[in-house]
Formats: sequence, structure tokens, C-alpha cells
Amino acid sequence: MDASLRRFSVFYFFYYAAIGAYTPYVGRWVDALGHGGFVVGGMLVLWYASRVLGPPAWAALTTRSAQPGYWFVAGCALTLLAFSGFLFTTSAWALLSVMAVFGLFYNAVMPQFEAMTPTALGPRANLYSRLRVWGSIGFLIVAGSYGALLDKVGAQNFAWVSLPLFVLMLAAAWPHRHDARPEPVATAADAGHLWKRPGVRRFLLVALLMQMGFGPFYVFYTLHLQAAGHSGTVIGLLWALGVLVEIAVFWQAPRLIARFGASRLLMICLAVTVLRWSVTALFAASLPAM
Repeated sequence: MDASLRRFSVFYFFYYAAIGAYTPYVGRWVDALGHGGFVVGGMLVLWYASRVLGPPAWAALTTRSAQPGYWFVAGCALTLLAFSGFLFTTSAWALLSVMAVFGLFYNAVMPQFEAMTPTALGPRANLYSRLRVWGSIGFLIVAGSYGALLDKVGAQNFAWVSLPLFVLMLAAAWPHRHDARPEPVATAADAGHLWKRPGVRRFLLVALLMQMGFGPFYVFYTLHLQAAGHSGTVIGLLWALGVLVEIAVFWQAPRLIARFGASRLLMICLAVTVLRWSVTALFAASLPAM
């Protein structure tokens, strides 16, 4: 892979490495500060709400710019600045306020980057998975190690030990400041045509319910395992194991779809998910089950 594409791998690595610190352990940090489930849940609610609001708002600015790469770097700098606010906040409302600002910027930069990547790849679109996999590797390394790190330094120091990841993310964004504007994508004349297709609404309902099932997982899984007696090291390794399996399944997804069909494979995944949540609820104290 040439150097012009390697810089994309580097950014994916550090962006998702920071998520590998935030998603599994922010709940543990808020709990260590003495807050209850309402504040923990509120932090993650704002995280996902900003995923809805941040990208379109940021896109409205970047699409009008002749230099979108500078907007991208600015978004990463503002993300770092906003996250720095966590270093000095402990009250519930202060945490939620900083979270709202941090989430808006952090969740805005990746959709822009995902639009910049295919522009850089051009006819080499088949290389995308080789770039994107470094994001999963970054998440795996940090999620797998930060549980043990917080055991050692104390969960209340989560913001301090996570801040360097955002500094490195900003450094990884800097080489993209001159990246070109993504090519405009042709849109369908009838924006509502997909919604009218048979089965689409049922499929979206299934996807909605599936994602609702993952909501408590991302918010409370670490605290659930901690309450069941597992150490931070074990919890981190369980997160890492999940990402390893995720990478393997993504790698084999085209072959699995070709063999079983998308509809049957979806049903299998739903059944396994129901089993997974049931086992997690009933046998959390069992390391082999987890």
C-alpha cells in the first residue's frame, strides 16, 4: 500500500482507538465519579443523538467549502478541545453539557472522512476494506487494554488517559488538510421510492429493534460485568474478543451471504442475538459463558 493511502489507515486506527476507550469505559468512569444509571445512560443518549445531528450539520459547512480538508482537521481539533472539558467536570449537568458538544464534533468528522476515502481510492475501491480494518484493530487494542489500565490508575482518571488518543487522532488528521472535495453523487428523482418498496419498512423495523437491543449493551455491559465480579482486565479482553470475531465475520460476510442468502442469514443473526442477550443476563458471573 502506497504512502498516500497509508495515511487513511492511520486516521482510521486512531479514530476508532479513541472510540475503543470511550464506548466501553465511559460508563465505568461516570460510575466511578459517583453518578447513577441515569447519568450513565444520558451520556450515551447524547452520544447517539449527536450521531443524528452532527453529520448533516457539519456537511452543510464542508460541502460549500473549496478546502474541505481544513474543515476536517478543524473538526478533529474541536473534538480534542471538547473532550478536554471532561478533565475539569464532575457534576452531572457539566458532564452532559460537555458530552453534547463533544459528540457533535466527534461524530461529524467520520462521515466526512468516509466520503473523502473513496475519492482518494478512485478505481482502487477494492482496497477500502484494507484501510478500514485498521480502525477495528485500533478499537481492539485500546478496548482490550484500557480495562487493565483503569484498574491500575483508577477509573476516575479515564479522561486523562484517553486524551492522548484524541491528540494522536488530530495529528493523523493533519496530512488530510489538502484532500479534495468528494465527487457529487447522483440522487434518485423520487426520494421516497425506497420506502414504498415491499418489505423495506419491515426490514427497517427489524433493524430498529436490533439496534435498540444493542443500546443497553453499549451503555451498561462493562458495568454489568463489573457488578458480576469480573476485573477490568477480563472485561477489556471480552470486548477485544468481540471485535476479533466481528473482524472475522465481516471478512467472511460476502461468502456467508452467497451461501445462506441475506434473509436467512439475518434470521440466524437475530436468533443468535436473542441467545446472546439471554446468556449475558443469566450467566454474567460465568467467564466461560461470557
